[in-house]
Amino acid sequence: MGLYPFGTTLEIPNVSDQSTMAQRIEVGDLVAYRAENGEILGPARGKVLGVFRTRDGRTFADVEWDQLMMPKRVSVERLTATVPLDR
Repeated sequence: MGLYPFGTTLEIPNVSDQSTMAQRIEVGDLVAYRAENGEILGPARGKVLGVFRTRDGRTFADVEWDQLMMPKRVSVERLTATVPLDR
């Protein structure tokens, strides 16, 4: 088993049935944290390290952020695919 014992999109084939309201977020995607209205919150960008589904059917992603104080585990409904910011 890999680094994450709870699985990744490669190990959980049904992750593709994420809510149609949420974008499909996959391992390796660059993401930003977003508000419920879709607006990107702050300049932080991250890379998705793993995607998994909880027993109650919610889908979460483990994200490695480029800034401190961001949550490591985030609901995919709060993420949006993005491109890196020029610094």
